[in-house]
Amino acid sequence: MVAVKGVTSLSPYQIMLYRSFPFLLTLPFISWRKSESYNLYDLLYYISYAVLNTSGIILMYVALEFAQLGNVSAICTNLPIPSAILSFLLLREPIRIFDIILFVVNFIGLILVTRPPFLFHGHGDAATGSTNEFLGAVIALGSLLGLAMSTIFSRKLTYRGNSDSALLTFIPGVTGVFIPGTILFITQTWDFPSTFMEGVLTLAVAVLSLFGNFFLALGLNYESVITITVLFTLGVPVSFLVGIFVFKEIPDVLSVVGAFSILVSTFGCLWK
Repeated sequence: MVAVKGVTSLSPYQIMLYRSFPFLLTLPFISWRKSESYNLYDLLYYISYAVLNTSGIILMYVALEFAQLGNVSAICTNLPIPSAILSFLLLREPIRIFDIILFVVNFIGLILVTRPPFLFHGHGDAATGSTNEFLGAVIALGSLLGLAMSTIFSRKLTYRGNSDSALLTFIPGVTGVFIPGTILFITQTWDFPSTFMEGVLTLAVAVLSLFGNFFLALGLNYESVITITVLFTLGVPVSFLVGIFVFKEIPDVLSVVGAFSILVSTFGCLWK
């Protein structure tokens, strides 16, 4: 996410396209013998995971054009609580009183980070008439929903014993090329990084995303979704610090308190 923020000459769709090409290199590592046992439901779960994951990442990149790095990071990596809620609604997994308390704390944190203008009329960006931060936060919430939904399909595949980390990387690579590629073809906005440093950052996004997605899918075969997704929130403090010292984005008190509430509720999942 930090590297994406530093690439200013490319649109989110171009970055997503370049990010997705290395994912296709996992094709030789797919367990084809295991795939012979897959049925139509497994295929639908894989495709749904890929489409939702790709859409969530694209929305996250778009959100970075409007909102501060720290705020987008706090929202988009807030996966454990939304995933737990969706698991309860869609997979009928049980929840307890402690879970509900975490949900409330998490929701308060999201409100403080997004700061809807109808609740915060005289604070921050709303006072100056700027809606960029709020718009970016709303887009980031859409990204969070897509990424959280993708974990549900990944969990279903794990329950069915048909989760293949290579395939869970390859198919998002296909959708990650097709979806932004189609958008770029229609809009005719193809471009390349304008500087050597932006080229390096774009390459870093692609390589790190490849390893991150592969090991995420691999980790879900051995650990619960909650444990894995909690680790993603470790990047929130780093994103705030990079935003402050590199991009000169100074967060206000509400953003810091909101991000802290999200972190507390997220790490609380480990002590359920």
